[in-house]
Amino acid sequence: MPPRLKQLEASHNHLAEMFRQQGNAGTFGKFLRGTAFDVLAKEVGGRTNAAIESDVPFRERLVHFWSNHFTVSAKRPQIAIAVGAFEREALRPHIFGRFADLLVSVTQHPVMLIYLDNFISFGPNSLGGRHRDVGLNENLAREILELHTLGVDGGYTQDDVIELAKLISDGASSARKTLVASARTAPSSFDSMGMNRVGKGCSTKPIAAKPSIKANRHCAT
Repeated sequence: MPPRLKQLEASHNHLAEMFRQQGNAGTFGKFLRGTAFDVLAKEVGGRTNAAIESDVPFRERLVHFWSNHFTVSAKRPQIAIAVGAFEREALRPHIFGRFADLLVSVTQHPVMLIYLDNFISFGPNSLGGRHRDVGLNENLAREILELHTLGVDGGYTQDDVIELAKLISDGASSARKTLVASARTAPSSFDSMGMNRVGKGCSTKPIAAKPSIKANRHCAT
Protein backbone atom coordinates (compact mmCIF):
# COMPACT_ATOMS: atom_id res chain seq x y z
CA MET A 1 0.00 0.00 0.00
CA PRO A 2 1.45 3.43 -0.92
CA PRO A 3 2.40 5.43 2.20
CA ARG A 4 0.07 8.27 1.17
CA LEU A 5 -2.92 5.95 1.45
CA LYS A 6 -2.07 4.16 4.69
CA GLN A 7 -3.12 7.15 6.79
CA LEU A 8 -6.65 7.29 5.36
CA GLU A 9 -9.57 5.85 7.30
CA ALA A 10 -11.21 2.49 6.70
CA SER A 11 -14.59 2.31 4.98
CA HIS A 12 -16.07 0.61 8.04
CA ASN A 13 -15.53 3.75 10.15
CA HIS A 14 -17.11 6.06 7.57
CA LEU A 15 -20.13 3.85 6.91
CA ALA A 16 -20.81 3.22 10.59
CA GLU A 17 -20.72 6.96 11.26
CA MET A 18 -23.05 7.58 8.32
CA PHE A 19 -25.62 5.15 9.69
CA ARG A 20 -25.34 6.70 13.14
CA GLN A 21 -26.00 10.14 11.65
CA GLN A 22 -28.95 8.83 9.67
CA GLY A 23 -31.09 8.99 12.78
CA ASN A 24 -30.62 12.77 12.99
CA ALA A 25 -33.06 14.00 10.35
CA GLY A 26 -32.11 17.64 10.87
CA THR A 27 -28.39 17.19 10.28
CA PHE A 28 -28.08 14.06 8.13
CA GLY A 29 -28.23 15.93 4.81
CA LYS A 30 -25.63 18.42 6.00
CA PHE A 31 -23.43 15.56 7.17
CA LEU A 32 -23.59 13.88 3.76
CA ARG A 33 -23.01 17.05 1.76
CA GLY A 34 -20.17 18.18 3.98
CA THR A 35 -18.36 15.23 5.50
CA ALA A 36 -18.84 12.83 2.59
CA PHE A 37 -17.27 15.12 0.02
CA ASP A 38 -14.53 16.29 2.42
CA VAL A 39 -13.55 12.63 2.79
CA LEU A 40 -13.73 12.15 -0.98
CA ALA A 41 -11.45 15.15 -1.57
CA LYS A 42 -8.83 13.68 0.78
CA GLU A 43 -9.09 10.31 -0.94
CA VAL A 44 -8.70 11.84 -4.40
CA GLY A 45 -5.69 13.82 -3.23
CA GLY A 46 -4.08 10.75 -1.69
CA ARG A 47 -4.76 8.66 -4.80
CA THR A 48 -3.30 11.32 -7.10
CA ASN A 49 -0.17 11.75 -5.02
CA ALA A 50 0.27 7.99 -4.75
CA ALA A 51 0.21 7.72 -8.54
CA ILE A 52 2.68 10.59 -8.97
CA GLU A 53 5.12 9.27 -6.39
CA SER A 54 4.83 5.56 -7.18
CA ASP A 55 7.93 3.52 -8.01
CA VAL A 56 5.58 1.07 -9.77
CA PRO A 57 3.42 3.23 -12.07
CA PHE A 58 2.08 0.12 -13.81
CA ARG A 59 0.43 -0.85 -10.52
CA GLU A 60 -1.36 2.50 -10.35
CA ARG A 61 -2.57 2.12 -13.94
CA LEU A 62 -3.93 -1.31 -13.05
CA VAL A 63 -5.71 0.18 -10.03
CA HIS A 64 -7.35 2.76 -12.28
CA PHE A 65 -8.30 0.09 -14.82
CA TRP A 66 -9.96 -2.22 -12.30
CA SER A 67 -11.63 0.71 -10.52
CA ASN A 68 -13.26 1.58 -13.81
CA HIS A 69 -14.27 -2.04 -14.40
CA PHE A 70 -15.75 -2.52 -10.91
CA THR A 71 -17.16 0.96 -10.85
CA VAL A 72 -19.10 2.63 -8.06
CA SER A 73 -20.32 6.21 -8.40
CA ALA A 74 -19.17 8.96 -6.06
CA LYS A 75 -22.12 11.10 -7.18
CA ARG A 76 -24.13 9.60 -4.34
CA PRO A 77 -22.93 10.97 -0.99
CA GLN A 78 -23.60 7.60 0.67
CA ILE A 79 -21.00 6.12 -1.70
CA ALA A 80 -18.66 9.10 -1.90
CA ILE A 81 -17.88 8.82 1.81
CA ALA A 82 -16.22 5.43 1.30
CA VAL A 83 -15.43 5.11 -2.40
CA GLY A 84 -11.72 5.72 -1.84
CA ALA A 85 -11.59 3.17 0.92
CA PHE A 86 -13.38 0.71 -1.36
CA GLU A 87 -10.56 1.00 -3.88
CA ARG A 88 -7.89 0.60 -1.20
CA GLU A 89 -9.53 -2.32 0.60
CA ALA A 90 -11.20 -4.32 -2.17
CA LEU A 91 -9.03 -3.67 -5.23
CA ARG A 92 -5.45 -2.88 -4.31
CA PRO A 93 -4.68 -6.11 -2.40
CA HIS A 94 -5.57 -8.19 -5.49
CA ILE A 95 -4.17 -6.09 -8.34
CA PHE A 96 -1.46 -8.64 -9.17
CA GLY A 97 -3.45 -11.67 -8.03
CA ARG A 98 -6.21 -13.92 -9.37
CA PHE A 99 -9.27 -12.38 -10.99
CA ALA A 100 -11.52 -14.70 -8.96
CA ASP A 101 -10.13 -13.31 -5.69
CA LEU A 102 -10.55 -9.75 -6.94
CA LEU A 103 -14.14 -10.43 -7.97
CA VAL A 104 -15.04 -11.90 -4.57
CA SER A 105 -13.32 -9.06 -2.71
CA VAL A 106 -15.10 -6.37 -4.70
CA THR A 107 -18.58 -7.90 -4.71
CA GLN A 108 -18.52 -8.60 -0.96
CA HIS A 109 -17.36 -5.11 0.01
CA PRO A 110 -20.03 -3.00 1.79
CA VAL A 111 -19.66 -0.12 -0.69
CA MET A 112 -20.51 -2.35 -3.65
CA LEU A 113 -23.34 -3.96 -1.67
CA ILE A 114 -24.84 -0.54 -0.97
CA TYR A 115 -24.24 0.85 -4.46
CA LEU A 116 -25.93 -2.04 -6.26
CA ASP A 117 -28.68 -2.51 -3.66
CA ASN A 118 -27.56 -5.89 -2.37
CA PHE A 119 -27.43 -4.32 1.08
CA ILE A 120 -31.24 -4.34 1.10
CA SER A 121 -31.60 -7.76 -0.53
CA PHE A 122 -33.22 -10.54 1.49
CA GLY A 123 -33.39 -14.20 0.50
CA PRO A 124 -36.87 -15.51 -0.39
CA ASN A 125 -37.06 -17.55 2.82
CA SER A 126 -35.53 -14.88 5.06
CA LEU A 127 -37.57 -14.11 8.18
CA GLY A 128 -36.18 -10.57 8.18
CA GLY A 129 -37.21 -10.02 4.57
CA ARG A 130 -40.69 -11.40 5.07
CA HIS A 131 -41.19 -9.32 8.20
CA ARG A 132 -40.17 -6.16 6.33
CA ASP A 133 -42.16 -7.08 3.20
CA VAL A 134 -39.04 -6.93 1.00
CA GLY A 135 -37.45 -9.61 -1.12
CA LEU A 136 -34.51 -10.53 -3.28
CA ASN A 137 -32.78 -7.72 -5.17
CA GLU A 138 -31.13 -8.74 -8.44
CA ASN A 139 -29.05 -5.62 -9.18
CA LEU A 140 -25.66 -6.87 -8.03
CA ALA A 141 -26.15 -10.37 -9.40
CA ARG A 142 -27.07 -8.99 -12.82
CA GLU A 143 -24.10 -6.64 -12.88
CA ILE A 144 -21.71 -9.44 -11.90
CA LEU A 145 -22.87 -11.44 -14.90
CA GLU A 146 -23.47 -8.63 -17.40
CA LEU A 147 -20.67 -6.20 -16.54
CA HIS A 148 -18.06 -7.82 -14.32
CA THR A 149 -17.68 -11.26 -15.89
CA LEU A 150 -19.60 -12.85 -18.79
CA GLY A 151 -20.87 -9.79 -20.63
CA VAL A 152 -24.33 -8.91 -21.92
CA ASP A 153 -24.22 -11.73 -24.49
CA GLY A 154 -22.58 -14.21 -22.13
CA GLY A 155 -25.30 -16.85 -22.40
CA TYR A 156 -26.75 -16.56 -18.90
CA THR A 157 -30.49 -16.58 -18.26
CA GLN A 158 -32.85 -14.83 -15.89
CA ASP A 159 -32.85 -17.99 -13.77
CA ASP A 160 -29.06 -17.66 -13.45
CA VAL A 161 -29.46 -14.08 -12.24
CA ILE A 162 -32.00 -15.14 -9.61
CA GLU A 163 -29.90 -18.05 -8.35
CA LEU A 164 -26.81 -15.83 -8.08
CA ALA A 165 -28.84 -13.18 -6.25
CA LYS A 166 -29.91 -15.83 -3.73
CA LEU A 167 -26.32 -16.96 -3.30
CA ILE A 168 -24.90 -13.51 -2.59
CA SER A 169 -27.73 -12.39 -0.30
CA ASP A 170 -25.70 -13.91 2.56
CA GLY A 171 -23.02 -11.27 1.97
CA ALA A 172 -25.61 -8.55 2.46
CA SER A 173 -26.73 -10.17 5.70
CA SER A 174 -23.17 -10.24 7.06
CA ALA A 175 -22.56 -6.61 6.10
CA ARG A 176 -25.82 -5.47 7.74
CA LYS A 177 -24.97 -7.29 10.98
CA THR A 178 -21.50 -5.75 11.08
CA LEU A 179 -22.69 -2.18 10.52
CA VAL A 180 -25.67 -2.55 12.85
CA ALA A 181 -23.30 -3.65 15.60
CA SER A 182 -21.03 -0.67 14.93
CA ALA A 183 -23.86 1.86 15.01
CA ARG A 184 -25.96 0.25 17.76
CA THR A 185 -25.87 3.46 19.83
CA ALA A 186 -28.51 4.85 17.45
CA PRO A 187 -30.69 1.92 16.34
CA SER A 188 -33.42 4.15 14.97
CA SER A 189 -31.02 5.35 12.30
CA PHE A 190 -31.39 2.05 10.51
CA ASP A 191 -35.11 2.27 9.88
CA SER A 192 -34.87 3.67 6.36
CA MET A 193 -32.49 0.86 5.39
CA GLY A 194 -34.97 -1.75 6.60
CA MET A 195 -32.82 -2.77 9.56
CA ASN A 196 -35.02 -2.48 12.64
CA ARG A 197 -33.83 -4.33 15.71
CA VAL A 198 -34.21 -8.07 15.34
CA GLY A 199 -37.28 -9.45 17.07
CA LYS A 200 -38.92 -6.05 17.65
CA GLY A 201 -42.59 -6.60 17.00
CA CYS A 202 -42.01 -9.70 14.87
CA SER A 203 -45.03 -11.82 14.09
CA THR A 204 -44.91 -15.60 14.32
CA LYS A 205 -47.48 -15.96 11.52
CA PRO A 206 -46.16 -17.38 8.25
CA ILE A 207 -45.69 -14.69 5.63
CA ALA A 208 -45.49 -15.39 1.90
CA ALA A 209 -42.05 -14.88 0.40
CA LYS A 210 -41.66 -11.75 -1.70
CA PRO A 211 -40.73 -12.05 -5.37
CA SER A 212 -37.30 -10.89 -6.44
CA ILE A 213 -36.78 -7.28 -7.43
CA LYS A 214 -35.49 -7.00 -10.96
CA ALA A 215 -32.43 -4.84 -11.51
CA ASN A 216 -32.60 -1.24 -12.52
CA ARG A 217 -29.84 -0.29 -14.93
CA HIS A 218 -27.09 1.68 -13.18
CA CYS A 219 -24.79 4.22 -14.81
CA ALA A 220 -22.09 1.53 -14.83
CA THR A 221 -23.82 -0.19 -17.74
